[in-house]
Amino acid sequence: MSSQSADLSAGLHPFSFSWDTTGYQGAYTLTVKLSNSSGSSVSSSVNVTVFFISQSADLWWFEGQSPAGYAVQVTVTANGLPPTGTSWSVTGGAAKVTLINSNANPVTVQSSSRSTQLNDVSIQLTYNGNVLSTYSLTVYAPACYVRSGSPDDKPAGPQWLPGFNTYYYFQMTDQFGSNIPSELPFNEVFGTFFDDCFNNWVHPDQMMGTTTNGGQFQDRYGYLAPLWVFPKTVWPTDPSANSHVLHTTQYYCAGSQTFGSGYIIKTHTTQINRGNGRQQ
Repeated sequence: MSSQSADLSAGLHPFSFSWDTTGYQGAYTLTVKLSNSSGSSVSSSVNVTVFFISQSADLWWFEGQSPAGYAVQVTVTANGLPPTGTSWSVTGGAAKVTLINSNANPVTVQSSSRSTQLNDVSIQLTYNGNVLSTYSLTVYAPACYVRSGSPDDKPAGPQWLPGFNTYYYFQMTDQFGSNIPSELPFNEVFGTFFDDCFNNWVHPDQMMGTTTNGGQFQDRYGYLAPLWVFPKTVWPTDPSANSHVLHTTQYYCAGSQTFGSGYIIKTHTTQINRGNGRQQ
C-alpha cells in the first residue's frame, strides 16, 4: 500500500507528513498535536478511510459457457469499507461486463463480451455519495494460432490403395497472446459441403476434445478411399494431390465440447483435395 499524506495548518506554518497504511484498512480519526517550547499546544483531527480494491480472479468470456477452471463471474471488493454505503457503476467498457448487486461490497462482475485492450473496463466506486476510486479490469477470451509444422501431410495406405492424412497443429492462448492458465474443452463445426468435382466421398465427422500440454490441440483430415469411391485418393506426393474434391466452412469453438457452443477462436475454409486437406 502506498503512503498517504495530509496537509494541516493550525495557525502555524503549513506542513505535510506521510504514513504507511499497509495492513491498516478501515475508518480512522487522525489527530495531530503540535507543542512549542513554552508549553503551548494545538491539535487538529481529520477522519480518514483506508481501503484498497481487489479482484477475486481473472475474468473470462466464452460466449455463455462456463468451463472448469475459468471465472465468468468475479467479485471486486473495496477492502476496508463496510458492506453498506457503497455503490459501483461501469464508466468504461459497459458492453463487456454486467454488475450484479451494484450497491453492495463486494460487487459481482459478470462478463458479457471480451476486451480488445488490457484494462479497458472501468468500474467507479462511490461511498456515502462520494466518488472514491476507479478500478480497471480485463475480460479475457481464448484465441489460437497455427503452430509450425502445419500442414503436415503423411501418406496412408499401401501403394495399390493410397490415401493421406493431413495434420494441423494449434496453440490456444488468450486474445493478447499469453498462455491459457489451464486446459480448455473445444469443438469444431462444419458448414455445408460443396462439391468441386463429381464425387461420392463421405463428409468428415466433427470432432471435440480438450487441449493438452498447455493449450495445444490438432486437427486431422484423412481419407483412404475404397475401390468403389471416386475420384481415387492419392498420396500427398502424387501430381494430382492438389485436385479439389470438396470444400466447406469450418470453425473451432473453445469453452465447451458441445458442437457449436463456446467462443469461436478460428474460422476458415477447409479444402479437401485428392491427396491432402488445406485450411484457407
